[in-house]
Amino acid sequence: MQLKRKYENLTRQNIVKCAARLFADNGFHGTGVREIVDKAGVALNSVNYYFGSKENLFLESIKYVLKEKIQFDQVFVSDVEIPTKPQELANFTKARLAAIFDIFFGTNRRYWYADLVTRAFQEEVPEALDVAIVYLNLVFNNFGEIYSKAKGKMDEKEYFLWLSRLWFNVFGFSLWRHIFGKEYTFAGYAASNDRDAFLKNMEELVIAKTIEELGLPKAK
Repeated sequence: MQLKRKYENLTRQNIVKCAARLFADNGFHGTGVREIVDKAGVALNSVNYYFGSKENLFLESIKYVLKEKIQFDQVFVSDVEIPTKPQELANFTKARLAAIFDIFFGTNRRYWYADLVTRAFQEEVPEALDVAIVYLNLVFNNFGEIYSKAKGKMDEKEYFLWLSRLWFNVFGFSLWRHIFGKEYTFAGYAASNDRDAFLKNMEELVIAKTIEELGLPKAK
């Protein structure tokens, strides 16, 4: 009985891992059940057996990436106090934002983590957005303390607008790539089609603009 349970758990995990990458690349509607089971090397009825539906598998795939693959504890370490001096706070904010970009777009991850999370905002799957927001809020909500220390007070309306722009800037790049196609040649980078250089320049721009909007000095 224990061996059967272990086998089923491993099979379930394998299906989620394979489906996550396919959903990231092709979207929910662009990924077929047969394509998933073929990649996972399991029977055709396995998706319904383990998850009940392709929709539920999509939700599990998002949870898998956000909970197990994306290491949010790298962004805000619980025992590190957020500084109050403007220059130190600017440097601290820069490091936190750089960590978020690395988590989603680090070259070893080939960008597909952010691609899948972006799908949660695009696809017509009930609860997908809610599932993503639960995990994303674990890290993005920590910026509230940064905002209040930078501004000297918490203005809920202005903070929400600032945080919304930050969300869009982080995930907008992934959405942009889907709209124009993954083989799109980036203007200004045509000679080498250097995606990493484009992304690094975008990261620096987003970080600088975010810190500027907080009224903090330029980060070092």
